[in-house]
Amino acid sequence: MIVKIGPYTNDLVPLSRLERSYEMWRSDALWLDEDDYTWYDKIVFKSFDVLRKLLQPINSWSNNRQRKIKIKYHNYDTWGLDHTLALIILPGLKQLKATNHGFGLVENADVPEHLRATQEQLDAFHTDGTDCGGEERWNWIMDELIWTFTQIVEEYPEDFGSGNIDFQWEELDKNNSRLVTGPNHTYSIDFDAKKKYDDRIQNGLILFGKYYRNLWD
Repeated sequence: MIVKIGPYTNDLVPLSRLERSYEMWRSDALWLDEDDYTWYDKIVFKSFDVLRKLLQPINSWSNNRQRKIKIKYHNYDTWGLDHTLALIILPGLKQLKATNHGFGLVENADVPEHLRATQEQLDAFHTDGTDCGGEERWNWIMDELIWTFTQIVEEYPEDFGSGNIDFQWEELDKNNSRLVTGPNHTYSIDFDAKKKYDDRIQNGLILFGKYYRNLWD
């Protein structure tokens, strides 16, 4: 597989970013109120406005460029496409969690009971933005996604079997035989634990699909 994806196209001259940096430097905050402008602030921001108009054709051309994308699959990539895609998805999920500046909305039913918000908390959130634990729920979802794709990348490392394996061939007649357990066979599988493991992976994949459009920073 060959995957080459370039950065998003944006302004060739990032005036908005420079303007925001100036505001943060001046106010040590997220924004600077216009009422707080000094005479030199007004000159700086007026200069930004003038530059924005002068550079508008250049930045417009820059934004309209096509993002560079090159993706090529080889035959062996689709022998186990689930594993191939997981190799790409897992590091992306880890980076998103490490650098994320916000969180997606998560339904109560998708998280453990101790992370669920009450109706009163949800009402307060929609009324005045009071924190109702949304970031904790989103982090839990991200952890589940990362755990799920780690299992796929590592090709399901959990082993639910224990004991010794002892199989022997038992001759039935001249032409037939069968495989039977020998006297030292003590191997068994914890099917309950295996089902919980498989169910968690399946739930992680369901959550991945459900919250796929929230995977952005």
